[in-house]
Amino acid sequence: RDTSGSILCAKSYLGFYMAQLQFEARQLRKTYLCICEKHAPSSCPWCIEKPLASQRGRAFVSDRGKTAKTEVVQVSHLHDESGRPFSLLQVDLHTGRLHQIRAHLSSIGHPLLGDEMYGGKPWVRVMLHASRLKLDVPSLATSVDAHAPIPEDFRTALESMVPCSPRCSLTSRKE
Repeated sequence: RDTSGSILCAKSYLGFYMAQLQFEARQLRKTYLCICEKHAPSSCPWCIEKPLASQRGRAFVSDRGKTAKTEVVQVSHLHDESGRPFSLLQVDLHTGRLHQIRAHLSSIGHPLLGDEMYGGKPWVRVMLHASRLKLDVPSLATSVDAHAPIPEDFRTALESMVPCSPRCSLTSRKE
């Protein structure tokens, strides 16, 4: 509902089980693009490692929560026509907690654009996009590497902003 992009569906019980094992072993790679408010730190990579708990469909930082690690691997600074600062982030998840990116970024003063639940300014929707999911398929001696193109509403939000640097781009880091 709030996030666009790739999702993972198994075609068999074995596929589901293998994906579940990789998820639990934190071998499933999940990469997201998001637009957050204000200028996030630009020296990459950097991590947010704060435990998260959840209650009534909302996540929050809590010492009693479960371990959660969000890695920001690329940052581009933007501003809208009125000069308000935003950042386009490429984020890798090392854990998979409820609303992890949303709660972590909000906890450091960078709520996502459109994420009113976590303190963000209203927008068409939450500007969070699952751009890549990657997992190994040992039984086939291959891997699944799903890339989802940036949706039109996300692209429109970006086009309404101006890069603060000529180096601002949507390209992801190469592996």
